[in-house]
Amino acid sequence: MLKNFAPPALTPVMRRYSRALTLAGLLGLTAGALWAQELSEAELALVKQLDETSPDVYIPLVTETLTEMGCVMDMNDQAPFDAALSAKVAAHFGFEEELSPVMVETISFRTRPAGMMMAGMGQVKIDEAANTVSLIDCEAS
Repeated sequence: MLKNFAPPALTPVMRRYSRALTLAGLLGLTAGALWAQELSEAELALVKQLDETSPDVYIPLVTETLTEMGCVMDMNDQAPFDAALSAKVAAHFGFEEELSPVMVETISFRTRPAGMMMAGMGQVKIDEAANTVSLIDCEAS
C-alpha cells in the first residue's frame, strides 16, 4: 500500500473518469445484478479478488503493459491496451480461462485507479491535446 499518497489535482480527463466511477457506484446494485448474471463462477471469483486488491498492486502490470505497447496509450482506442492489461491481471491472479469482453471491461474498470495514481505520482503523463497517456522514463521493449 502506498503511504502518504495525496490525490492529484483533477484534470478534465481525470474528472471524466471520476464522474464515470461515481455514476457506476450509483447504478451499482441494478447494473451489478444484471452484469453478474453473465459471469461464470470462476469469473465471479476473479472479480472478488480484484475488488479485494489495492490499486497500487496493478501499477507494475500497467507499467509492463505500457512498456510492451511502446510506452504510449492512445485514449481514442484503448481496446488493445485494455485487452493486454486485462490478460496480465487475470494471469497475475491465476485465472486461466479466455477473457470475455465483459471481463476485459470489468478488469479495465478496476485497474483505472492505478493509472490515476501513476499520474499523481508523475509516472505517466496525460497529454490531453494528443489524447494519449505516456509512461515517463520508458524504453519500449
